[in-house]
Amino acid sequence: MKQPGGARQSPANSEVIRDVLTALRGAVDDGRYPLLEKFVPLFLGKAPVELFEERGTEDLARLCADSLLFLDRSRPDRVDVEVLNPDQEGTGWSAPVTVVQTNVAERPFIVDTIREFLSSEDLQIAHLVYPIMTVERNEDGWITDLHPPDESAQTESMVYAEVSRVADSEARDSLRHETARRLEDVVKATDDFGLMIDKIGDVVAELGFRMRDVRQHRDEFREVQAF
Repeated sequence: MKQPGGARQSPANSEVIRDVLTALRGAVDDGRYPLLEKFVPLFLGKAPVELFEERGTEDLARLCADSLLFLDRSRPDRVDVEVLNPDQEGTGWSAPVTVVQTNVAERPFIVDTIREFLSSEDLQIAHLVYPIMTVERNEDGWITDLHPPDESAQTESMVYAEVSRVADSEARDSLRHETARRLEDVVKATDDFGLMIDKIGDVVAELGFRMRDVRQHRDEFREVQAF
């Protein structure tokens, strides 16, 4: 199975997840570890196989810890985007890539929008991770618990993408700004997406009901229903 970024989808890789959690247990404080214990399987469970092949356990551990910190800083009622070049001094791990991370409340078209924009900038996506999870937050917005996605609860969609390295800091700032702008457009376009779908369903049902009274126009009604 393929990831949205074009890479092979990883199966549940319990060995990698176990090794990463072991590394994190000794690297973070006890209060942070329980959230990482829930976050890492949700995050790495969606990672492409190639990411495991290219990163050692310590790098994956740091990547996961930083990604959870990004999610914690984010808020579901806004669009959050960060763009950075990982290096030992800044992130504790390094790779010849630029990382684009986004977070927004779950909705259609997030990944497609990001992929199309990065492609328009001639930035090849090396790896893309798209975990959707239920995020419980306290009144100040900080994460208190994480779960697999649940339709009855608030789900958030964090995208982690590694693209061709962007060396220029101004270009990275522009990349962050333009990614955020496009995702804000997605939010505006999809805030009433569910209501629109429900309304379309009502129209289709109404057409089926009206069809009985105008049998000579059934084919036309069916065509409108299909549309």
